Amino acid sequence: IKDGAGGLRDFHAGLWLYRIFLGVDTLDEIAGQGYITPDERFYYTIRFENMPDASAPAQEVLVRDTLDASVLDLSTFQLGDIQFGSTRVRVPPGLTSYTTQVPIKSPFVVVISASLVPATGIVTWRFTTLDTNTNDLPFDPLDGFLPPNQNPPEGEGSVSFTIRAKEDLANGTVIRNQARIIFDLNEPIDTPPWVNTIDTAPPMSSVLALSETQSDSVFTVTWGGSDGGSGVGAWDVYVSVDGGAFYQWLRRLPPLVTEETFVGRDGSTYAFYSIATDATGNTEGPKTEAEAVTGVVVSSEGPASGLPLAVELAAPFPNPASAGRTIDVPFALPEAQAADLRVYDVRGREVARLSEGERPAGWHRVEWATRDLAPGVYILRLQTESRVKTRRITVVR
Repeated sequence: IKDGAGGLRDFHAGLWLYRIFLGVDTLDEIAGQGYITPDERFYYTIRFENMPDASAPAQEVLVRDTLDASVLDLSTFQLGDIQFGSTRVRVPPGLTSYTTQVPIKSPFVVVISASLVPATGIVTWRFTTLDTNTNDLPFDPLDGFLPPNQNPPEGEGSVSFTIRAKEDLANGTVIRNQARIIFDLNEPIDTPPWVNTIDTAPPMSSVLALSETQSDSVFTVTWGGSDGGSGVGAWDVYVSVDGGAFYQWLRRLPPLVTEETFVGRDGSTYAFYSIATDATGNTEGPKTEAEAVTGVVVSSEGPASGLPLAVELAAPFPNPASAGRTIDVPFALPEAQAADLRVYDVRGREVARLSEGERPAGWHRVEWATRDLAPGVYILRLQTESRVKTRRITVVR
């Protein structure tokens, strides 16, 4: 199963079974436990292994998984690839049953069969070592398809499948899955249960209140929020200048980043709101009203409370910006020094030079006119005597 972050997670079951020949078999199920959206496809992989200290190979392995038809749409089931040792069997897409033979050392083959029974939701994979001379299991217990895993991956195997959840599952619905594996004539071993929870509820967020006025043109904007499921995955923050339309100021900030420096202009009023997206992709609904409003009332730009403590390239505004719009690019210098501010495209080609040469200590603002620029992502790069700072900005049509 996919996790909130979108990848597969390995998990070793820590279970073992002593075979009658003192072999040790272990199994586990790979999946990502966590929150998912109903439209995601589940990816399951069930692995098994004949441990390195086993004294004999496995001749038969049976894997069985009973799917919960109350929450899983069995009509979307598809078998995935099958593997044992270094052999990978590519199962054609869209199949619910499949049978093949794979030659190993003569005169033996491995007969592999897999199928879903829709009426019961039971998926079964069977690996059988077959002696082609007798059309039966090998007589010698030391002949088998899965040897002790002394030289990985020779003693490892896996099966896989994909499936979707049923439509319109309620938020918080739990989807649980557990496989069972039998090695030769031994007792069954169950994998640990794999649990995912449907997350359809969007998060909530807001920009924290600001004082009515700012005595500096440079001030900090802070926001926060919560999500009852997968957790907040990203923030977008929007700003309006002097009652105008809201534009995106900050885009897809990680969840632990909850503040940013804003550089305003003397005499202007700024309004802010935030939009949160959770780890499964649910996004907070659109907003039309500000959550925090403040005005800048200083006689000149720059912080009255002192010089910046470090070189800083603040977030440009607006971002993304329409082609042809002028973008404000603020930056700070803790002391007088040369400051080189340039714009590059994603191929590293210089697009514009916004600032060169010596600059006094304090906050500075340059304007970048994006006319004649092709839509795309651009990199702002500020280089001083001691630091290099970068920001991404997107230009749209």
